[in-house]
Amino acid sequence: MKKYFSLLLLISFNFLTSQVQDNVSWSVDPNPFNDSENIKISLSGIDPSKWSTEDVYLWTWFYDSNDANPTSCNCNGEWNSSKESMKMTKNSDGTFSFEFTPTEIFQYEGIGKIGVFEILPPPRSTT
Repeated sequence: MKKYFSLLLLISFNFLTSQVQDNVSWSVDPNPFNDSENIKISLSGIDPSKWSTEDVYLWTWFYDSNDANPTSCNCNGEWNSSKESMKMTKNSDGTFSFEFTPTEIFQYEGIGKIGVFEILPPPRSTT
């Protein structure tokens, strides 16, 4: 039996983004997905130029198969310095996307669900 997983979008982080920008939404393809399957997470409705940047980074974590023990991904980087490998792709339609296989990025098997949010780098100095 194939075990499926759903994408956990934390309302609090989506709410924080929505405080500045309306109509921000997330999607995952395929949905549902297997933890060893390549997935694409897409973000639409965000305008990073409001934060004086063009870049958006994905931060992610996972829960085990019992939906417990939240574990951060070593891939994220530091809070004020996201890893370049987590930079989302800016698509021609204005959306941002990131593709990965959960078991590969988390280096863990038996994932119950994942969580994601976007992070924007600190504004760059113009002086």
